[in-house]
Amino acid sequence: MTPENRPNFANRLFKRFGENTEKTFDKMGNAPVNAINKLDKVIDGRSQPEKRRILNFVDKIGDKMINTIDNLPGLKIKKEPQISSELNKPKLDALIVLGHNIGAGWKGERIRQNPDNLSGHSKLSTLAAAIAFKEGLTDKIIFSSGHTSGTETRSEAEAMRDFLKIRFPEIPEGAIILESNSIDTAGNAEESKKIVNQNQFKNIGLMSTRDHLNNSIILFKRYGLRVKRENCFASEELAAKYMEKINTHEKPKDPKSFLEGYRKSPQVKGDRKKELIRSILLHTIDPKGMILRQVSKRTRK
Repeated sequence: MTPENRPNFANRLFKRFGENTEKTFDKMGNAPVNAINKLDKVIDGRSQPEKRRILNFVDKIGDKMINTIDNLPGLKIKKEPQISSELNKPKLDALIVLGHNIGAGWKGERIRQNPDNLSGHSKLSTLAAAIAFKEGLTDKIIFSSGHTSGTETRSEAEAMRDFLKIRFPEIPEGAIILESNSIDTAGNAEESKKIVNQNQFKNIGLMSTRDHLNNSIILFKRYGLRVKRENCFASEELAAKYMEKINTHEKPKDPKSFLEGYRKSPQVKGDRKKELIRSILLHTIDPKGMILRQVSKRTRK
């Protein structure tokens, strides 16, 4: 596509990053800082409805990015990595399980009103983590997520631990490590790395929902915690595959219908769109998720 035929948005992005986006990360200068400062001025001090309108506007920008991304020369987004649903592999020193409370269909108020203080996504990841432990994949589970729904409720990591203990009381307390400081995926990576280093864990696994997991792998690598792709697990696929191991009322009835229904749900479709926008940002102007962190700080209260 020639410059005169590209949309203005695509022209600006292409002009900024040139033929090979991946090689220009170190030449971005103050671009991320300037973008954060502008975002601060727009969002800071506004009411929650106003913040929501701003974020909706950001979504519209993301739609334009999605519509033009395939026509941008030199912009290379890695294909979805191979993610495992098999547990018959070398034992992990620890399995990092990411919370995913805030997303399409799951806002802070809804989480606070839920008795478990967890979204359906986070419950699913907790159940899948229990399966992995019971099947002998790991002896340590690290629940990673802080007060994403406000400080008046438990951290998401604490809520995931409590959810697991009620349904799987046979899993010992000592097998669970909590990381309750992070409020975004970049923070998950930073804080989890501290725990991994403190405990001298070597062979690490990572678990979340599939759409969330792909960008998580990238961020963990960029924050210095490399996880082998074969040690990454999509929680919904693991739960469906081993659903006979789930002895709770959350147990899905049929693997195929469960996965199809989950993937077609409005919440998952909405999250897929947001993760695609995040992927574009990670591969262009926000390689370490700093802009998204500022959004999280102002909306996850």
